[in-house]
Amino acid sequence: MWRDLTPQEAATMPEARLGGALMAMFALAIAVVVAMAVVTVFNAWLFLTVGPGGMGRGQGLATTLFMVPTAFVTLLALVFAIMTMARARSTPTVLIGGVVVWMVLRLLFTIGGQVLVSQQYGANGGAVLFSMMWPVLVNVAADGVLAAALCGYMSDGTRPNAYFLRRVRTGR
Repeated sequence: MWRDLTPQEAATMPEARLGGALMAMFALAIAVVVAMAVVTVFNAWLFLTVGPGGMGRGQGLATTLFMVPTAFVTLLALVFAIMTMARARSTPTVLIGGVVVWMVLRLLFTIGGQVLVSQQYGANGGAVLFSMMWPVLVNVAADGVLAAALCGYMSDGTRPNAYFLRRVRTGR
């Protein structure tokens, strides 16, 4: 059960302020956006000064597939940072939905990219493809565990509920 915070609780309760793990998430979201902006500017500069071949080999379809989840999570980080600054009540729901979409993209595009890379280099056998895929699948599974923890924190955690939704748990 949840109850709304009183105005006094909202003003004085530490959990109703941006802090703790929520502050770390906010700072990391900004760091992701800044890092991707720097990488994008560098790639644009490299493209303009050296040309499309200067970025090296491997800028094909597989590389593009790997970039889709990265671009999505960067956009999600930007949306999360903006919504956190605005204290939007829908932030936990948007973040949870975004993380679920990111996990689906990560799974589909990572596996698709690995299949394309294996075909590009002539790895036709199932054993070769499996040897390429199992580390990726373990990585995606670990991301899934972390995503589930994030979703649980955003939906049930004291600070996200107090900060965004202005409510606290009344008891069990």
